[in-house]
Amino acid sequence: MSRQLIFGFGLFLLLITLGNTCMPRSFGDENGLIETSQVAILIGATIISFCKVRRAEGHTRLLWIAGFLFCMLLAGREISWGRVFFPPMENGNFPPVKALPYGPLVYPLIAITMLSIIVLIIRGKIITYFRTHDMSLSLQSLLAMTALVAADAEKFHLLPHANHMLVEELCEMYAYAIFTYILYKLKAS
Repeated sequence: MSRQLIFGFGLFLLLITLGNTCMPRSFGDENGLIETSQVAILIGATIISFCKVRRAEGHTRLLWIAGFLFCMLLAGREISWGRVFFPPMENGNFPPVKALPYGPLVYPLIAITMLSIIVLIIRGKIITYFRTHDMSLSLQSLLAMTALVAADAEKFHLLPHANHMLVEELCEMYAYAIFTYILYKLKAS
C-alpha cells in the first residue's frame, strides 16, 4: 500500500471523525464554511483545467475543455445555480431555480453542457489518454471511496454518522480536493 494512499485514507478518517464528533453542525449548512471551501476548490480546478486547455494540443485539448466545463458544472451545482445569492424566502429556503430571473435557462444549459462534455470526452479519445498517461490508482481509489461515503451520507445512510449532512459536505470537499490534485498532476498533452 502506498504512502499516498495511507496518508489520504488517514486524512479521510480524520475528516469523518471530526464531522461526527466535534465540528459544529453549522459548518455543513448551505453557504457555510465547508460549501464555501468546496466552491473555492472547484474554482481552482476550473483554473487548472483552463490553463491546460491553453497548453494542450489535438485530441487532448478536447479533454481539457471537457474538464473545464465539468468543473464549472460542479461549481454551479455547489452554489445551487446561483440561488444562494438571492435572499431566502419567508420559510428560510432559497427560492427555487424556476423562480430565478434566468431560471428557465438553467436546466436546458445544464443539459447542453453535459451533452457537450460527453461529446468532447468521446472525440478527445479519453481511453487513449489514460492508456498513455499515468494516473495514480491510490488517488482513484481514494476519490471513489470518498464519493461513495458522501453519497451514503446524503441519500442512503447505511454507515452510522452522528451528522450525515456534515459528513456529506466534508466528503464532497475532500473528493473535490483529490479531483483537483489529480487534474493538477495530469499532463496537459
